[in-house]
Amino acid sequence: MAITVLADWTENLVQLAQLSRYSAGGAPALQAAWIRVASAATSLKLTFFSASSLLLLTFVAMALLRFARKPAPVAP
Repeated sequence: MAITVLADWTENLVQLAQLSRYSAGGAPALQAAWIRVASAATSLKLTFFSASSLLLLTFVAMALLRFARKPAPVAP
């Protein structure tokens, strides 16, 4: 989860910096290397978010299956 947040912040900060450069100097002012960093951060963010979501869904399914298999208590 922390990797997802860090990647998102990185992506946003780079995009804000590039937007400022674009506003000041147009397309020639953009820095390709930093745009690649933002793109890599986006890919990392989506990968870790997807993996975290899948892991969470797996744990929820396992818990539901375990609860469903638990026998009902017998009344004395």
